[in-house]
Amino acid sequence: MKCIFHLAAACTALLVVFAAGCGGKLGVPKPAYEMPAVEPDIPPEESGIEIPVTVHLEPILRKAEEKVPQEFNSNGWETVGTSPVGDVGVKYRVWRGPLQMRVNGNQITITVRISYSLAVAHRLKAGIFAGGQTPWMQFGQCGDDGESPRETVFSMKTTLDWTTDWKVRSKTKLLQNLYPNRCGVTALNFDITRAVDGKIRPRLEEAAKLIDDRIMTAADFKNTAEEAWKKLRSPLQLENNVWLMANPHEINVTAIEGAGDTLTTGISITGTPVITAGRMPGSGIMPLPGLKTGPKANGKFNVALKAELDFDAASDQLFRRLSEKPVKLSGRQVIITSASVYPSNNRCVIQLGMKGDVNGAIFFTGEPVYNEEKGLLYLARLDYTLETENALQTAAEWLLHEDFRNEMRKQAQWSMDAGLKDAKGKIERALNITLDEHASLQAEVNELYVRRFFMGKKGFRADIVAQGSVTVSWK
Repeated sequence: MKCIFHLAAACTALLVVFAAGCGGKLGVPKPAYEMPAVEPDIPPEESGIEIPVTVHLEPILRKAEEKVPQEFNSNGWETVGTSPVGDVGVKYRVWRGPLQMRVNGNQITITVRISYSLAVAHRLKAGIFAGGQTPWMQFGQCGDDGESPRETVFSMKTTLDWTTDWKVRSKTKLLQNLYPNRCGVTALNFDITRAVDGKIRPRLEEAAKLIDDRIMTAADFKNTAEEAWKKLRSPLQLENNVWLMANPHEINVTAIEGAGDTLTTGISITGTPVITAGRMPGSGIMPLPGLKTGPKANGKFNVALKAELDFDAASDQLFRRLSEKPVKLSGRQVIITSASVYPSNNRCVIQLGMKGDVNGAIFFTGEPVYNEEKGLLYLARLDYTLETENALQTAAEWLLHEDFRNEMRKQAQWSMDAGLKDAKGKIERALNITLDEHASLQAEVNELYVRRFFMGKKGFRADIVAQGSVTVSWK
């Protein structure tokens, strides 16, 4: 083996000496052009658009308050029943406190405390005494003449859920009211608190209907959902012949929750956004799916981008930089006449053609690496191939100077972020969409990060993700 090595080295030296004399041509073996392993495409990351839905209940509660008067007073004696001796009548004063609201999950409870005072009287049947109708004769009272007012508590319970046509359904039921201290006339077996019910309950039923109507009007989101779905299914232009496809494939609503005087829910849209170049893609018509309840979207919007540099472009850029001036070292010089960048399995080869004090081709090899922070491709551990170094030791040792190696490492760098610098603004502008007169999408891209980098059959590629959020602004 040792003899074979010396023989090969001797042959190489003779060839190089013969070729290099008087500016002869180097005969360095060219590294094989070997395609790197094919990198499979990876699916784009899923993105979530969360359309928050908030319904403020305070204005609805104020409208319900208007349906229930603050005070009811009888107009004289009102007949509320009969007894064996004649009519039973009442005089009353009824007043209420404010409507109190409590929200828990998808249920709203509204209570109102009613205070009242009553007086009860008889009016004897005509004919018992001679003459016309007898006057009312009071024989009892509640909550007056120094006695504390009597009270009752009315409650309404509203249950909310989604309907299949993208509306929030409201069902309000008036519950059985409570009388902590009833006003009853035991001798007549007559409960005169029913007079209070007859005055308050119809008004509260009107308020309950108003609550349902107002909530269902305020929480009709079909148009918003349809418009968001339609526009996100359509191509969004970033620039000439460059398109953002949001590719939504799922939409659902989240459970209705409430706290304080506010109801919250949301419409979640899930998609796999990508950017494509060329003619405008088709919109992929797909009607708004039926409503279903599901979890919130992940809150992140990810757009798949590609930063690409083919071997021909890399070769041209490198040649322009290296051919600007001769390479001068130790009183000798060469002019770079060509530069070629190509793959050799998982490494990258640079072939430089030169003329001058040395003629021919030399070869460097290095490992492609993408600097995410700077958006630069460079070749790690770039150096001569072993065959080139052996040849230069005999024919042009001055080219082995470290200054030339360092200059090559400096020049063998390529920017790959030219198309990414303004991608953030373009994506944000493309996604700022007006949905209808009340709602619009607002996008914010927070960062760009490299998902993977590799060398393919045509050049170098960085798969980059622009990550941010898309929300809906309500007017």
